[in-house]
Amino acid sequence: MITALLAVTTMAAATAKTKNNADAWDVACRLLQAEKQMQQGGKEAPNLCVSPLSLELALAMVAEGASGETATELSSLLPANVTNLSKELTSDGQTLTAANSIWVNQDIATNVKKKFIKNNVKKYDAEVTRLAFNPAAVARINLWCKDKTRGLIPSIISQLNADDKMVLVNALYFKAEWKNEFKKNQTHDRPFHLSDGSDIEVPMMLQTSHLSYAEDDYCQAVGLPYKQKADEQSGEPIEKTQYAMYVLLPKEGIRITDFVNRQLSASYWKQLKFGAEEQVRLQLPKWENNYSTSLVRPLQQMGIQRIFSPKAQFGGISKTPLTVGDILQKTYIKVDEKGTEAAAATAVIMRLTSAAPAKKRPIEMTVDRPFVYFLVETTTNTPVFAGIVMNPKTK
Repeated sequence: MITALLAVTTMAAATAKTKNNADAWDVACRLLQAEKQMQQGGKEAPNLCVSPLSLELALAMVAEGASGETATELSSLLPANVTNLSKELTSDGQTLTAANSIWVNQDIATNVKKKFIKNNVKKYDAEVTRLAFNPAAVARINLWCKDKTRGLIPSIISQLNADDKMVLVNALYFKAEWKNEFKKNQTHDRPFHLSDGSDIEVPMMLQTSHLSYAEDDYCQAVGLPYKQKADEQSGEPIEKTQYAMYVLLPKEGIRITDFVNRQLSASYWKQLKFGAEEQVRLQLPKWENNYSTSLVRPLQQMGIQRIFSPKAQFGGISKTPLTVGDILQKTYIKVDEKGTEAAAATAVIMRLTSAAPAKKRPIEMTVDRPFVYFLVETTTNTPVFAGIVMNPKTK
């Protein structure tokens, strides 16, 4: 499994960032645990990838119209700096881009609060469209999603029901090259040990570099920084943001499910001691993963209940009583010798409250068994993607 994708420069900087954005890490770890638990039971669970940042930005738009206990509940999922987060992370318009949109069923358009729309346009650059919720609306929303994710996520919703009155969508797109690329001629098929005890052959990349490294009784962890885009003439970085992928490999004998459920947490991440860079001989599989899920049940398991019930307090959105009917998320990630390309889309579907909610020497590190990952923007210590790789060959 890939446990964490992060960008860090020094341990001191990483420690300060963890303190500043610990709530985002808490949500990322809890969401990964809850989603993993939802899919357990099969012989071999599929790879998993969620975007806590995409979820947070979508719910931040919803929160602009929440009050009372509903607002309190939503605030438990949102980083303290969520209002500025989207613009801070995408200000360079380079590695990560974000887009937000609000789609309003025209039959409640006159009931939607102007302040709700104004705040979302101002804070999140939300595009607002009023239209009849019919098959053509589904096609328009999906076309917007496809455009904002560079075609990686061609659709986010399959249909709109009679009780659906508003859809709020966030889309993220990430693309970056490794600071130290893996050489293609060093990639060879190697065994990867599945959780059921069997082995498969996968393309395994190899590099020996000085990397951020940590190890304890539970895992080995390594940080792979991404290259910052530079000005063609001066060669100086043109980005304020910095990204890295952190891979957490459970020690042999520790099941990935046990590591995720019992060990993985914001406090555990903070306790990992990334000291001076170490020379690491890293073997890492290439992988590509599409993932689709409804986040309602995972969020309910995390204690988020009221937003899905008739007691939801969204009077700041519309005079029409609304509740969250479903939260759909799709993600895509591809990791190879050159770098990483990833995308996420999250759609929050608002329904009439009468509708029911939807359910030294180089350190050896061979990532040849399930692992966890987080893709992180390190200047704000914001987890953007989080996932688990059970089988690198499974898309």
